[in-house]
Amino acid sequence: RTKSGTATVSIMDAQTEIKGGNSGRTANLANNAIQGIMQDSKFQGRSVIRANDKTLSVDLTLTLNVSLPPFVLLPPGFNNMGIAIIKRTGQARSKQLLQDLHRNYQEWVVTNQKQEQEQT
Repeated sequence: RTKSGTATVSIMDAQTEIKGGNSGRTANLANNAIQGIMQDSKFQGRSVIRANDKTLSVDLTLTLNVSLPPFVLLPPGFNNMGIAIIKRTGQARSKQLLQDLHRNYQEWVVTNQKQEQEQT
């Protein structure tokens, strides 16, 4: 937390889960290939939480670096599709983070008020 009313939360660890929708040899080969590629992927990111008056906001930065072998060809629009998925997921998680902070802050205030009343 800084004097300006912001807190930064950095990603310390990340994992990728590959879920296969189909069964069979071809699906297993594809899942294994994706798992191998993603095993060496790197996530970098952070959330910056700001408190202004009575408002909390969060800015999420997330970068996924994947080193693909030269023989892997990506279809047109693949990056845009990935960006849309990450953006949607990031927005949902940021919203949940703010809701959790709000709920926890309210619980903290009530607990502190009760303690102050007990002391007087």
